[in-house]
Amino acid sequence: MTQIMPIERVLPLLTQLKQSASRQWISLCPAHDDRSRSLSVSIGDEEQVLFHCHAGCTYSEVAGALGMEPKDLFIGGNSELDTRVRMLEIQQERANRELKEVEARLSKVELLQRSQIHLQYHRALTGDKRPLWYNEGLFDSAIDKFLLGWASRCPTAQHSQSMTIPVFDRGNALVNVRHRLMDPNGQGKYRPEMGGLGTSLFNAPILNYSHEQLLILEGEKKAMVLDQAGYPAVGIMGKSIWQREWFKWIDAGRVILALDPDAEEGAYTLGKEFVRAGFKDVRVATFPMKPDDWIARAGAGQKDVDAVLRWARPIHV
Repeated sequence: MTQIMPIERVLPLLTQLKQSASRQWISLCPAHDDRSRSLSVSIGDEEQVLFHCHAGCTYSEVAGALGMEPKDLFIGGNSELDTRVRMLEIQQERANRELKEVEARLSKVELLQRSQIHLQYHRALTGDKRPLWYNEGLFDSAIDKFLLGWASRCPTAQHSQSMTIPVFDRGNALVNVRHRLMDPNGQGKYRPEMGGLGTSLFNAPILNYSHEQLLILEGEKKAMVLDQAGYPAVGIMGKSIWQREWFKWIDAGRVILALDPDAEEGAYTLGKEFVRAGFKDVRVATFPMKPDDWIARAGAGQKDVDAVLRWARPIHV
């Protein structure tokens, strides 16, 4: 007697079914009022039926709406499969949560981009406010290049005025605005325009080009000060952890990590990750103090910076 496969029982029950690829279909989801074919259906390695509802319905909800239990979607349907079914449900629940989080972030980013708030902050940086950035070692060319600004009140720390730093992704799209509080009140110097948008690599648009040498620094202001001085630089923002996807963005003959003086161990750890990722020339540079302060406040010049970079120590794994 020929065994009926789980997919053969499922497909006749679906509405507006359309095959999208070999062993893959899309249809209206039976677990919610669906009008746009939100359900993806496929066959797993062991001929089990896999569901993914892009509106967030769980595996059990879809099976129940078809009049089945999850174990009915596997060959056999015995108790040994119950654990595997539950594992699949857990994986799908996690995927649905992650999808909702991504959608929420995208909605916030779209709202932020439509508002063009970073340009409002930049226009608010009138002549009497620009000295705020001059005091940090950044002058008109860098202020206008990075669209730096000023806000009378930070939206996520409303007790303080702030100096604003727009953050763009590699495609030069606005992904957040960082507020450098003028009155931190002991609660940390930086705040985002919108929370929950994840981490970014500051000055990422320069990674669309190859560089003989690229500096990786700790913080936006350091990256801007070094960039202004003629050194291509990106900044790891705040307490961010280096993201593996960022390796793929970098095309540089030499990568120099120049984190803060108290983060030398972290610089070597990250440097080893660069070497493992296939970068041939990775070094760690140690500045006598934070590099932006060294340039802006201690008066270090190009010869001083070149000397530090020349003595940067190679990393080998």
